[in-house]
Amino acid sequence: MKIMAGLLLVCAALLCNAVTITYRDGRAMVCDILAKDDTNLIVRTIKGVQTNRWRDLSTASFKAVHPELYQRLAQQALARKKQNEDEMQAKGMIMVGGKWVDKKAYELAALTRVKLNVVTTESVGKYNEVERLQSGSKSTRPKSGVLKIKLDSLDKTRTYTLRVQYTMYTGDNAHKEVDKDKETQETISNAYTHSMEIRTTPLEEYKYVYRYTRGTSADDHKIDITGWDVKVWLDQELIYEQTHGSSPVYHSVTKW
Repeated sequence: MKIMAGLLLVCAALLCNAVTITYRDGRAMVCDILAKDDTNLIVRTIKGVQTNRWRDLSTASFKAVHPELYQRLAQQALARKKQNEDEMQAKGMIMVGGKWVDKKAYELAALTRVKLNVVTTESVGKYNEVERLQSGSKSTRPKSGVLKIKLDSLDKTRTYTLRVQYTMYTGDNAHKEVDKDKETQETISNAYTHSMEIRTTPLEEYKYVYRYTRGTSADDHKIDITGWDVKVWLDQELIYEQTHGSSPVYHSVTKW
């Protein structure tokens, strides 16, 4: 009877100051905390004194029983993670699918899946009379070069910067350059395909219409577009270049 009474008193004492801790494997235990340090948690249960390692406890129990140590270790872990990220990025690595891979090699491999189409054409407006002459009239119309760029098979999860540099050449008078090395840039986000259309600074074509007693005649002054210089970058990678009088060259990407 005395032994039973003693056990009841011990159980009662435990229950008054008891806490419940859980383990990573899902087990739970009611105990009294006797001591704790940076490595272990020592508790007393109805079965006796027991030593537990912090890494065996669930995150919730670890955080509840020793919040100061949990916070310190969490900050140390974040610092180690940040240091590792900085070191890997300094080596030219990026995180893809939970793994560190070489950034240059990954981006070049991704570019091979991209399709590119570049077309140069022109846009011509309607003639409008601008001057009435004694024997006729003068009319003008605008003419622009048009550069069309299409991209296909982009990575929808990425954001790209598309940059284009261009010069248009005309054959009017002595070989004229239009919009010399002019650049334009667009941001592409969440897109599988993308189109860009660029129009050059408008040029002016004109014609004279002469009226005679027996009819009329026209004198046209048209502008011929003779070629282009074009360079296209996707992010910082040159993917296309075309020089006036030469065949276009595709880098990494596929001609579409």
